Amino acid sequence: MSARRDIFFAAHPTVGHTSALRAIAAQLRVRGHRTHFALVHARPPFASRWPEPVRVAASLPGAIASEGAQVHALPGSPAALWHAARLPRA
Repeated sequence: MSARRDIFFAAHPTVGHTSALRAIAAQLRVRGHRTHFALVHARPPFASRWPEPVRVAASLPGAIASEGAQVHALPGSPAALWHAARLPRA
């Protein structure tokens, strides 16, 4: 039996950048490993008024944590929010 490990993932906080990693992390947890995600935490003011990609990005850390991974917050920036909002149209 292999040793249990802490495995870290880092991704832009968008569904497209995290969905495959979340599926891989779920399988690793089934095998007994601990998974961690390093994500920029986008917490825009008045989040309900932003476009859907921004609202989803703001909810990802909580969704990933609810699946059993530990989430590590990376500092956010206006540039990260700008690029996250533009990714679906890229």
